[in-house]
Parts: sequence; structure tokens; C-alpha cells
Amino acid sequence: MFRHMTRTNSHRLAIPALATIALLAIPTANAASYLIDFGITGNPASGSPTASPDAVNGKFWNNVTSTTTATTIGGGTYTYTGFVDKDSGVASTVGLTINTPTTGANRWLSAGIAQGGLNSNTPALGELGVATATQDFFFVEINVGNGTVGSSTLTITGLNPSGLYDFALFGTRNTAETRFTRYSVTDTNGLHFSDLQTSGAGAGTSSTGNNDDLAALNGLVADGSGNLTLTVQAQTSNFGYLGAMRITAVPEPTAPLLLGLGGLAFLARRRRA
Repeated sequence: MFRHMTRTNSHRLAIPALATIALLAIPTANAASYLIDFGITGNPASGSPTASPDAVNGKFWNNVTSTTTATTIGGGTYTYTGFVDKDSGVASTVGLTINTPTTGANRWLSAGIAQGGLNSNTPALGELGVATATQDFFFVEINVGNGTVGSSTLTITGLNPSGLYDFALFGTRNTAETRFTRYSVTDTNGLHFSDLQTSGAGAGTSSTGNNDDLAALNGLVADGSGNLTLTVQAQTSNFGYLGAMRITAVPEPTAPLLLGLGGLAFLARRRRA
């Protein structure tokens, strides 16, 4: 066996090695994160809100609910405020606003267990894999009258203006037709989108409904008012789905970390000098 050996200068390695140790030892700020269950309440046969803390992962949830099944959510503006953090259960400024018409391609509808929701706890989905969160859902559809592609929006409010956020999104319906949903956000950096197969062959590990995959939109920049607007759109079929969602603030470096980086930069400049 041949062994390749390389001579190194221990003095040159000193600062990078210390830098690595220092950076590993310096904490970053905790990331606030919020779990949202979209679906039906008041009709246990179709779906239920998710309890806090849930019995699966011990996380706290926020419920955005409808009392209707497979029908249009009543037209109007719906506002939810004071979302609680998934770990602490502490209320925040974060919330959600939905504007939905009564008719047309841009309306929100709701459905549940009987319409193909995922009615079991699902570890593959992580924190979002709680049965009460995945068994019911909101959905959009193509306007059959004129063939307009169905897309609906909701706005996340109360975020840190210009802060960075990651979205994880889940949708499913157990049906043989191949269906994809597109989730998109436009921020100061342009359009972000992710397509998720929710239905059909290959959508799930043991069924024709998605039970193992999430869509991800990362590095989203909230606007100056602390808002991000999410669009949910039907792709390749008449329907698009949103059953659960996680919003996570991208943590900023703590003051000690910034000071540490500044000190390392100073040392590097001295060595070059």
C-alpha cells in the first residue's frame, strides 16, 4: 500500500484551526418556527384541528380551519394572528390572512378524510407528519367554466421586515390521477417555486397519495411590512393542495459570533502584513 504524505506548515494551520474551533463553540440565535394545519373543524368524520402540544412530537400548532367539506370556503377575508412557536408555545406577531372569493378559479376550498387525506401519523414527514394535520386540507381547482388555471393565495404577516424565512409545505390526495401542486413566492430576489406530486403513481410509498415528501421554499425575504405571499396553483390536473406548512426564521449570527469573525479577520490581516 502506498501512502501519500504532504508536508504542512503548522504555523499556517494555527489560525484556521483555531477559527474552526471558535466558530463551532459560538452559538447562533434560536430560530423561531411555526407549524400550521390547514383543514376542517367541527366535523370529526372529515378532519380535526391539531392539538397543542401534539401527541406525536410534542410540538405546538396553529390551526387555519374551515367548517365546510369539499365546498368553497365562504368568500371574504380571514385573519389569524398570534401564531405560537412550535417548541415554546409562545405567541408571536406572526399570522396569516386569506382573501378568497366565493366563485372563480382563485377561491379556496376544503376537504378531508373521505376525499383522500392522509389519516395516519407519518414519520417520513417529520414534524408535519401528524394525522390530524395531514388528514384534511385546503385545495384549489381549475375553473371548469373557462379553463382558467386555479391558483389561490394567502399572506404570512407579522414577520421580521427584510428577514429570511424557509417554508416547508405538504399536500396530498389519495387518487389514481397524477397531480402536482406548485407553491410559489415572489420576493425582492424574484420568483421562488417548488412543485410537489400530491397524487398518482409514485406520489407515495404505499399508496397513490403523497406520504413522504415536502415542497421547500428557502431563503425568502419578507417585505418591508413583514409579509410574504404564498401562491398555491394546480399543475397537470384540475387540483392543487395545501394541508400543512412550517415557517422557519433563518437565524442570524449572534453578537459573539460577529465579534469572533471580526477578530479572525483582523488576525488574518496582521499575518498578511
